[in-house]
Amino acid sequence: MFEQYRDIRKEVNLTVDELKQIDNMMEVDKYRHFSSFVRYKI
Repeated sequence: MFEQYRDIRKEVNLTVDELKQIDNMMEVDKYRHFSSFVRYKI
């Protein structure tokens, strides 16, 4: 079995309000890491 590497990075520019909204969503869903949160949402 092969290992899957995460070798792609994306940069997203957010407003302060957007960042607060994401932080609140992560807190509600009990996510500490943005990457895990995004993977779950997609």
